[in-house]
Amino acid sequence: MGKKTLQLMMLEEGYPQKAWIRSYEDGSATEAVQIEVAGAFVLYPDGHGQWQYQQTLP
Repeated sequence: MGKKTLQLMMLEEGYPQKAWIRSYEDGSATEAVQIEVAGAFVLYPDGHGQWQYQQTLP
């Protein structure tokens, strides 16, 4: 068994993927100065997701 495989197995045991909180940005941060808002989608382990937006300029 390779070193990488062993490391991945240990990570999966301690931090199973089904328990991860995943976040995805919508690409708006690159244009945040022009459009004054940035957004991200957060996917929780129970399967529900939520969009979150943040104003980037006062």
